[in-house]
Order: sequence, then structure tokens, then C-alpha cells
Amino acid sequence: MFSLRSILGSVVVLFFAGPAFCASGHVSYPSLVFGSDDGPIRTSACLQVLERNYSETGIWQGFGASADAPEKAMDALIVVLKRGDRDALHDLSDSVLGRDQSQFDDQAKAWFIEIEKGQITTIPKGYEFGDFVVFFARLRLGDKTFATPFIFHRETNGAFGFLPYRTNDLTFQLLLEWYDSQWGPSKTAEPSYCPAAAIARFNFRLPLSTSAASPTSYLYLKGAPVPNQGQFEELAARIATTLQDMKKELTGDSWINSFRAHMAAKGSQRLKDWYATADQRDKDEYKQFITDQEPFFLFDASPLVVVYTRTLSHRIQVMYFEASTGKNLVWINSSLATVSDNVFKSGPLFRGASLDTPFSDLEIK
Repeated sequence: MFSLRSILGSVVVLFFAGPAFCASGHVSYPSLVFGSDDGPIRTSACLQVLERNYSETGIWQGFGASADAPEKAMDALIVVLKRGDRDALHDLSDSVLGRDQSQFDDQAKAWFIEIEKGQITTIPKGYEFGDFVVFFARLRLGDKTFATPFIFHRETNGAFGFLPYRTNDLTFQLLLEWYDSQWGPSKTAEPSYCPAAAIARFNFRLPLSTSAASPTSYLYLKGAPVPNQGQFEELAARIATTLQDMKKELTGDSWINSFRAHMAAKGSQRLKDWYATADQRDKDEYKQFITDQEPFFLFDASPLVVVYTRTLSHRIQVMYFEASTGKNLVWINSSLATVSDNVFKSGPLFRGASLDTPFSDLEIK
């Protein structure tokens, strides 16, 4: 039996359905949500996407005669899904990104079942970034309402092809984490956005779009070298103190418990479980891995603090910390891979860490 979970990966129950207004696309700045060991964190970093807001009429009847190309693609898709026409769905799917046969067959069945049993009550928002357009619909199934994204990709001929399964596009993944979080439109009538006026206070801008097509999506960050004598001096000092204390803990014979005090709860437990079965060589290598790291740059996305370090062999690493009220920072995501790793541990930002002047290619002049 196929379910909505097979389509979405994770489903979010909607508790709010506040009114929206009908307007053309406008630039918006959703907050970056970071998936930590102990739960999501709303950071002060900001995404930039083009957002569409639509009126909510109770039962969605389509975009109508004034629809633009992506909206017409959405209207045509729903007709095909209601009809349960596999061949027509195949024709509407993106000719490159939507034709993986095994994924297509599984997801086509899931879409047909859910659209047959459910009802789209409204499509409150859509987002554009690069070659992608995603419409977030509210699908009512029984006594529950779910948020589900319908993803389209601009093909070389200008048409918008449907993606029957998820895309690995980074902007989409980050947008989805925000949308489905407690600060996003699927759970609150007042989603968390960065004020447009605040964008001028960022000094780094990371392009996220995978193509040169407009509109480009960006991530805005505040950052500085470590050590720092400017506005980040206090935070840079806290980073240095935290790492010094962590390294000091490793010098003792029974270091595991005192060292774990610097970690978030779940990461601490993972380290404890690993330590119980690791041999001495692995333990020594772990201690050396921490000891060798020296911070050289920070990104302040409070309460998230992203620290770039170099080892003695000049290998670049990334450590995530959460700022608390105390002197030291808490090391989070010591062993958990998240969507945000694709921002900070790969791609343009990670490459920028290796420049003579780190991240100078991403600095807002």
C-alpha cells in the first residue's frame, strides 16, 4: 500500500491555515533552519528565493485562464493525476530529471492513490529558484491535512516538466526544511522570514542555484577570520576558549566523560556508545583529530556558529556549535550528517575556505 509518506519522505500535519493574498512573485528571505543532533535550530542566516502567494478559497479549483507557464503545468498535472493516466504523467514529467523508471513507477502509483483519496484544499505558496518552481499544496486526507510539494523543472525548450520524485537541489532541500519546521508555513500562520532591511548587514552571499537561470537563490551569512579584533571579537574568543577546553579534557586518562560535557546530548551519547567498543588505536586517532584542529574562520548564524578549522596537515574541517548563555559553546552534530552539510562542507563555500583570503570570492563588497 502506497502512502503519502512515500511521496514526501516526511509528512507534516498542518495546524494553521491562515489567509494569504494573491500577488505576483516577490523576493523573500526565509530563515535558514539547521537540523541539529537535538532538533532543528532557527538560525539568523537567510535564504533568498522568489515567493508566490495565492488566495485561499477552501477548495482549490486551479489557477485559471490567467495562469503563467508553471501554473499551467500545475493545472495540467492535477488533471492527469485525477485521471490516473500513467502515460500522460510520463509525458508531463521532466525529460531528464523525471524519467528514472523505477522511481517513476513507484511514485506514479503513490500520487494516483493519494490524489484519488485526498483533496487539494489550497495552494497557498509557490517558490522559484533557478530552473525550479515548487508549489506547496495542502492535501486533505480524511481528517488530516498535509503539506506536499509539487516540483517542476524548466526544460531546454522552456516547458516546465514535473518531478514525480524528490530533487536533490540544495535550495529545495533547505526551503523544505524551513517550510516543514515549526517556523515555516506548514505549522504556523506567521512564518519566520528575515526582514529585507537586515540583508544589508550580511557580508557574505553564497549562490545556491545549480544553474545560471533567473531567479538565482542565495544564502546570506555573517563571517570573519579567527582570531578577530572587530565585531566578532567576543565570539572568536569563545570559540578559542571552547576548543582549548575541549583539547585539555583529552589529556586525561579518563577523558571521555569530561569531554562529552562539551557536546549536545545525542552526540554525547553516540560518542559514549562508540567509546565503549572502540580499540585504543581508534581512541587515540579521535583525540588527535580534535587536538590538531585550529580555527581560522567563523560564520555567525546565531545561535548556530559554524567554525572552519585546519589540521596540522592543512586539512580543512567544519565544526558546528550552538551558542548558549555560558562561557563555552556546545558542539553539535559531531557525527550527524544533515542537509546543511551540503552548504558548509561542500560546494562553493567549502572551496572558498582554501583561498589565500578565505571566502573572498563570496564576500559582498
